[in-house]
Amino acid sequence: LLNLPGEIQNKALDELEPFGLLQLRATCHHFRTIVPLLGIDELVMAETNQTALERDLYACCLCLRLRHSTHFADNMMWKAKKNSEGESVNRFCIPCGLRPPPGKNGYPKGILLTRNGLWFVICRHCAGL
Repeated sequence: LLNLPGEIQNKALDELEPFGLLQLRATCHHFRTIVPLLGIDELVMAETNQTALERDLYACCLCLRLRHSTHFADNMMWKAKKNSEGESVNRFCIPCGLRPPPGKNGYPKGILLTRNGLWFVICRHCAGL
C-alpha cells in the first residue's frame, strides 16, 4: 500500500469506514499524517464496527478517541446503550471529565459518579477521584 501512488492511496482512503481509517492511522507515520483525525460523529459510527463491539470501545467527545468501557462512568455507558447517536456525541471518558480541555465542560467538583457499580466522588480541591 505504501508503494502505491498518492492518488490511489487517497482513493483507497475514501472507501474505508471510520474504524478502518483508525486502524490505518495506527499502522505507520505516513498514514498517521495523511489520514485526518476523525470527528465525534465518525467515532460514534466506528463504535458500531464488529471489532469495536467485541473490544467494548466507545467514543470520547473530548479526546476524540475510542476507549475501553472501563474509562467511562456508568451514566456515560447508559447513554451509549440508550441512544447510539443522540447522546453518544456528548459522552466523555473519566480522565477527560476530570481534566477537560480548555473551553470544554467536564465533571464538576464534588459530584458523585459510579464506575462498574462503585461510587466515587470528585474532590472539591484537587479535582481527582
